[in-house]
Amino acid sequence: MNTFHPRRRDEGIRIEEFQGEVLVYDLVAHTAHCVNGIAVSVWQYADGTRSGMEIAERIAADQGTEADEALVLRALDELDRASLLA
Repeated sequence: MNTFHPRRRDEGIRIEEFQGEVLVYDLVAHTAHCVNGIAVSVWQYADGTRSGMEIAERIAADQGTEADEALVLRALDELDRASLLA
């Protein structure tokens, strides 16, 4: 079975981090996106090597909570709608 491993866009964007939020400016579309909350962690871990569940497990370990793949998938959907995934 082929498992989806989301990967954030690394080209054509500029990233600024400030007080737990990430501002991603799309240099191609000339749009800015403020990424905050769980989406920041999803963005950081979406490097193409982890599945949605693996990202959820990593975030849960960081925060000392239970893994919530559905929450990660919602964040990935938002990142994808903003064209921030490769």
